Amino acid sequence: MPVQFFRRNLPHWQPGAVPYFVTYRLSGSIPKSVLDELKRERQRRLQSPIPANLSQTEHRSRVNKIMFAQWDKYMDKSLGHCWLKQPDVAKLVQTSLYFFAGERLRLWAYVIMPNHVHVLLEPDANFESSSTGLLTCDSIGLLTCDANFEADMEEFCDDRGGILSPIMKSLKGYTGKEANRLLNRRGAFWQEESYNRWVRDEDEFQRIVHYIENNPVKARLVSQPHDWLYSSAYVRRKFHLDFFEPLDGLRSEFVQ
Repeated sequence: MPVQFFRRNLPHWQPGAVPYFVTYRLSGSIPKSVLDELKRERQRRLQSPIPANLSQTEHRSRVNKIMFAQWDKYMDKSLGHCWLKQPDVAKLVQTSLYFFAGERLRLWAYVIMPNHVHVLLEPDANFESSSTGLLTCDSIGLLTCDANFEADMEEFCDDRGGILSPIMKSLKGYTGKEANRLLNRRGAFWQEESYNRWVRDEDEFQRIVHYIENNPVKARLVSQPHDWLYSSAYVRRKFHLDFFEPLDGLRSEFVQ
């Protein structure tokens, strides 16, 4: 795979350390009945005739994108647990995203919605799967993924293995424990699996940044992306950052 270079501040394109679009959600934010129906629809789409202009891999990728959009649309309805609506919990999750920024990853964009988080990040190619540099709170017990829609999706994973594994384990373990303390509750805070997709090219990079920052508008929570407090759109406007400028330089503003 050839190495590509984006213009301006966009990331260096290298296998294993490319940007990833990651989504993780609260436990109980989508009922099993909805996940089962989404799984059935995905199977119907995968078994439909493949368009002549697409390969089998391209067809599968297109189906997964369609199903992710439907999955995300349901989350935007905020019908399940919405603990991230609480400012202290949202602030906790936001701070955790900046913990690694500029050290273990490059942070490009994010939004903290009432029941899920979208983030575009680029792991450091030299970051090894170890506890070194991770947030220090112990991980809470997380729900075991069963044979549902998310386990069946090729771009959903249970946060075990791969370059994202230590980052996601630390982010979700720390924030899950601290959020439960703030909420005076016990049990799983995050759903165990996360959705992640590595970004193929510059056009997709731009589309994903727009998708992430426009999510609160699409969910009819605000009228402009920069009106949503816990998002990179708000931060860019506040600190006068360019659309393609990474957020790493703001780490000291969020991590004391």
